[in-house]
Amino acid sequence: MEIVLNAYGSKLSMHQQNFQITTDEVSHIVPSHGLNTIYVWKSTRISSDAILFALQHDIDIVFMDHFGNVQGRIWNCKFGSTATVRKGQLLFCQSQASVEWTQQILKRKVDAQRRLLEDCLEVHCGDDLRQTRTVARALRKLQLLAKRLDGFAVSNQILDCDDALRGIEGTASRTYFQAVAAMLPRHLEFEKRQQRPSYDVVNAMLNYAYAILYNKVETALIKAGIDPAIGLLHSDNYNTPVFSFDMIEPYRFVADTVVFDMALSGEVGKNMGHYVEESQAFMLDTPLRKELASRVLAQLKGEDEEDAGVNHLYQLRLETQRLAQIFKSFYKKHKDEKKK
Repeated sequence: MEIVLNAYGSKLSMHQQNFQITTDEVSHIVPSHGLNTIYVWKSTRISSDAILFALQHDIDIVFMDHFGNVQGRIWNCKFGSTATVRKGQLLFCQSQASVEWTQQILKRKVDAQRRLLEDCLEVHCGDDLRQTRTVARALRKLQLLAKRLDGFAVSNQILDCDDALRGIEGTASRTYFQAVAAMLPRHLEFEKRQQRPSYDVVNAMLNYAYAILYNKVETALIKAGIDPAIGLLHSDNYNTPVFSFDMIEPYRFVADTVVFDMALSGEVGKNMGHYVEESQAFMLDTPLRKELASRVLAQLKGEDEEDAGVNHLYQLRLETQRLAQIFKSFYKKHKDEKKK
């Protein structure tokens, strides 16, 4: 369960052993049991008592701006794992296993893109031949790219093939979003996928939804003892959690599903936000931000088609925990070899 504190002037405080949210109009109690994250947006407040209670009960506090960018987070000073995981992570990055892992991560992403396009084609395209043909071409191309990933020649290290893998991923993403653009209503301008800054409502929704997803991925990595900054596919950059970017790839469809469903079903208008000159980006209106955040969080708790009965968020946590065990095994093997 999450608390999303994004109404202007709202405050989070404590009432006995539970949280209390207060706005200008209402005040209500939120049970602390089962709570795992508190999202704090700009122009809201949180008391020190609430912060301390969250730290004591392993509840993440994430500060975000109006564009959905994570500005900072508060967690307790307990690592929750040993340094062995991170030592093994460095060894894993230099192994052939890292190439195989990256290959499978991208294959899962492309497969999810294909499934989502197929669903959109069935539900939203109807008798529109232009849309149907565009999406059908994209599906064929994505299928070919998936086969390329299946037959990818695995190298000894990720550095030997990361450019080739990035090339396949980039082509798949362009193909995917071109098909999405063809399906969108004409009033929702979407020439191409724009990261930050974004200049239209659909790109702004995608960026906002991905920001929520990024936080969940980074939290899962940290709790498993994995360093989010030591990546494989994405290039190292200053103060950038590149392994979070790697890990998010097969889960992006969770955010995409929500955004495309809202846009294709007519719930989103072109003017449900405004351009902010200072940030040079399109900012979503508060009601749309709140609805989008609520739906993405709910979608994360939906069942994974590949693993019936297991929700996406639980699947993410299991995956990061398994990965941490793999990293530890790499370090153990390294130590054993040194002793010989």
